[in-house]
Amino acid sequence: MKGWVKGTPFTYKLLIDRIIQGKVKGEENIHYNSIDSQKNTIYTSDRITNGDSDMKMYNLELNYVHKFSENSNIDLMVSNNQWRRDGMNIFRQSTVYTDPSQTANPLYQTQENDIKDKTWEVQADYTNKISDMARIEAGYKGTFQRNASPVDTYTGTTAEDIRQDESLYNRFLYNQDVHALYMTYGGKWNKLSYQAGLRGEYWRVDTRSLDFDQEFNG
Repeated sequence: MKGWVKGTPFTYKLLIDRIIQGKVKGEENIHYNSIDSQKNTIYTSDRITNGDSDMKMYNLELNYVHKFSENSNIDLMVSNNQWRRDGMNIFRQSTVYTDPSQTANPLYQTQENDIKDKTWEVQADYTNKISDMARIEAGYKGTFQRNASPVDTYTGTTAEDIRQDESLYNRFLYNQDVHALYMTYGGKWNKLSYQAGLRGEYWRVDTRSLDFDQEFNG
């Protein structure tokens, strides 16, 4: 969806660039065969993995342009990008030993991995054409990303007796902030064109990996 409202001395635009939804399903079957040095089978094992995930993504952008004069203006932009995936994997494993005195309980495990990623961008660009011989440009851009990826696992022998496995719980957090500034000056001298500029950037990343106690008891 696009919308324009024009007036004097400004223009703004709202753009919903895309809304995407998707669903992914899959199954994987793995067969293991363990043998000894004489190539006799010790045990066989079958592992079945079923995956199911829903994904959603959208981008929202707002642009605003303000004209101070015919030769100078500022262009402002704010955008928000969000991506989310709600995922579930189910693992089933059975093992059979050749030696009947050895046994192994079947394994039934579910793993939820719901990922959320949000990014904000803010940008401002200023332009001033001082004359036909000189021009100044300056701007700022900030990017702010927040990502959370928790993994929650339940383990048992069947779907009826699974319990939350606190030892396998993990929540990974990733935060990134980037600030950038620039300024350029350009001009002409006779038939010679020239341009000089400065740019500075500050970048920071914070990451945390939380286990069950840190997430719920700390």
